[in-house]
Amino acid sequence: MEDIRFALRMLRKHLALTTVAVLTLALGIGANTAIFSVVDAVLLRPLAYRSPGQLVTFNNTFRDQQVPVGVIEMDDYLGQTQVFDKASLALTFDGNMTGGDQPERVQAVGASATYFEVLGVPAQVGRTFTADEQRKGWTEVAVISDGLWRRRFGGSPDVIGKKIRIDDDPWTIIGVMPPGFRHPDARLSSPVEFWAPCGFSAEPFPEQKRQFRFLELIGRLRPGVDVAQAQAALGTVQERLKGQYAESYGGEPKSWGVRLAPLEERVVGGARPGLLVLLGAVLLVLLIACSNVANLLLARATARVREMAIRKALGATRRTIVKQLLTESVILSLLGGALGLFVGYWGIDLLLALAPPGLPRTNEIHLDLRVLAFTLSVSVVCGLLFGVVPALQSSRAEPQAAMKEGGSSVGGGRRHRLLGALVVGEFALALVLCGGAGLLLRSLWNAGDVKPGFDSRGVLTARLWLPQPNKLDQGKYFKPEQRDVFFRDLLARLGAEPSVDAVALVSTIPLRGDPTRNQFAILPEGRVAQNQLQVVTGRLASQDYFRAMRIPIVAGRGFAVTDDLKAPTVAIVNQSLARHFWPGEDPVGKRFKFPPGNGRPGDPWFTIVGVVADVKSWGLDAPTPDEVYTPTTQGAGLAIGVVMRARDGSGAQLVPILRAKLHEIDSDLPIFDVATLDDVLADAVAARRFTATLLALFAAVALALAALGIYGVMAYAVSQRRQEIAVRMALGAKERHVLRMVIGQGLRLAALGVAVGVGGLLAGSHLIASLLFGVPPIDVATFGSIGAALVVVALLATWLPARRAARIHPMTALRQD
Repeated sequence: MEDIRFALRMLRKHLALTTVAVLTLALGIGANTAIFSVVDAVLLRPLAYRSPGQLVTFNNTFRDQQVPVGVIEMDDYLGQTQVFDKASLALTFDGNMTGGDQPERVQAVGASATYFEVLGVPAQVGRTFTADEQRKGWTEVAVISDGLWRRRFGGSPDVIGKKIRIDDDPWTIIGVMPPGFRHPDARLSSPVEFWAPCGFSAEPFPEQKRQFRFLELIGRLRPGVDVAQAQAALGTVQERLKGQYAESYGGEPKSWGVRLAPLEERVVGGARPGLLVLLGAVLLVLLIACSNVANLLLARATARVREMAIRKALGATRRTIVKQLLTESVILSLLGGALGLFVGYWGIDLLLALAPPGLPRTNEIHLDLRVLAFTLSVSVVCGLLFGVVPALQSSRAEPQAAMKEGGSSVGGGRRHRLLGALVVGEFALALVLCGGAGLLLRSLWNAGDVKPGFDSRGVLTARLWLPQPNKLDQGKYFKPEQRDVFFRDLLARLGAEPSVDAVALVSTIPLRGDPTRNQFAILPEGRVAQNQLQVVTGRLASQDYFRAMRIPIVAGRGFAVTDDLKAPTVAIVNQSLARHFWPGEDPVGKRFKFPPGNGRPGDPWFTIVGVVADVKSWGLDAPTPDEVYTPTTQGAGLAIGVVMRARDGSGAQLVPILRAKLHEIDSDLPIFDVATLDDVLADAVAARRFTATLLALFAAVALALAALGIYGVMAYAVSQRRQEIAVRMALGAKERHVLRMVIGQGLRLAALGVAVGVGGLLAGSHLIASLLFGVPPIDVATFGSIGAALVVVALLATWLPARRAARIHPMTALRQD
């Protein structure tokens, strides 16, 4: 306590230094607090399920592409292996909730009755599914989310037994899940709010065949079984199945495989690399901040040489002095950490505002005891880190030497070298940060500069889901003819609006959705005998889709009114598919079909009638897929996207028109995922923008701290060399000579820091290689410009101390000294 009281008095005595140090540390510790809260919630915190390390997901693979599993297939996997303690099939779908003031779309999941048992999470109100609710088709009971419970039922505890109407079916609510429960899938655009038990092998599902693959599997491994062992066991079963049922593997069984992965991998998605880069960046910022504070303490140590010498003369040991000075450093750091908590709290709000739409587990990001413990630990470690060198330096003061020389130069040479070394380290770290930020900013620019293949200006997009009751024949959109009438009516009403230039339908909006759910295999004509399957992306599109999106038709024709349910099936392909399948040939008139068992009965061949330009369907930085378009008039599904191009102005102005016209046709249909195509493009680079923006911000902070560091060192050096500079000027040195001497010293430190940082930059750039697009990890132009910029910053930072040194009056300085 005596050490603490003395430390507080000393910090109060040197209030200016204390203020600068606390603010510097608050910036570094606060940034680390904010980023750690995100990393902890997304990557480090266990998933909110029982024993999450035992949970896995399973799917097939075809040519390294993920493929869902089927009901019959999974019966074989589960029956012929003993790797799962429990497992559940699941299917995500859209549902239309009606019965309230307005229809509402909900994200829903159909699952095996074991679903909640596998995840190990009980209901907060009521119960979850029981074994007797596992039937071949739907069982019309439901568990709802906490959000839906509070929004629709006001959080009333008597919700159990009440009905909720989804897709024209009444479902009896049996339970409400806790607030933090989420279906484990980072690919969904919104949280799941409705769960119902299903066996997937009776109405409304078609008669099951082995090659019908549309489900996901979540499993809990048996105790003692790891992922590698389970993968091997399932692979053995698949090899057996491929030998018995070769036709269900498209006649190409060697291209198939199985993939088992920890559930965490699926929940986290692709967020891990970017978040780890940001965590590394803020740690570098914190190191630079600690170096700055160490510089301040080293400079202050000069003024305390006599104090330390007197304490030694009075009997204080070196250990006592070091302990006292480290106490001051830790208290200083704790003050910075306390202020850093406020910076971190504000920083979390900023991060959530900047976070890309796909960042998982954002509902778990907040300040809690784990984050507070991290901040406290970082504060203590930082206090020891930046305090140990100044403490050791100060404790070396010898009483006789300090008294004889007045304490002004004792250990001065060593102290100057330490100050210089810290500045070199700061500039090296700043170069690493700035170089990484430069690479990511160039990648962001390159991704934003990619031509998507369509014109996004003035286009509105939205999605619809046509309800599918459990009794299919009772659905008003059950038959293809009924859907065709609805879509034609909607297009006609929207197209008649004066403010609408073009309107169309498409099954999946470009740059939206999950590519694995839009991929299928085809057999081009002439290759059927060789069983050469080709994996393509498929889209349903209406007649004016290419005009609405302004995607050029480069050969053949677009879809026509006559391409209806009675006409031969037709398709349009993109240029990429045409080049891959028929290089040097005209693809118009060529045909393809689905693999055996998946074709349309009686008319399995699709004739290609046109070729369109390539479109970046799944990401501006993703390869262009081979793509097939088929007309909505020959069999549209229940899920559809609407594309509307405004005649003038923004697509956002068309939202009321779409809502009104849809309400005229069917007042129970909601629209959702409403966004302009410009917003869709912005979302496509949101993850890159998030990482690049934050890394650039941290790099700017690091550069500013490095500049302050070299300014402080040079200002200290000038104050220590006043007498020397005065003598030089008295002997005839000109102002420019002094300027050159001081600036040269600062530039040498900066240049040495840049040189040291080049090694770290070359090593560190490979760690972010997976985040780069269109720029190599080692880019000479970027690194050279960043290095030159750092030298210029050092020049500016040393200019003021140099000017002060050049204006020293020899007689005044010598008289004062």
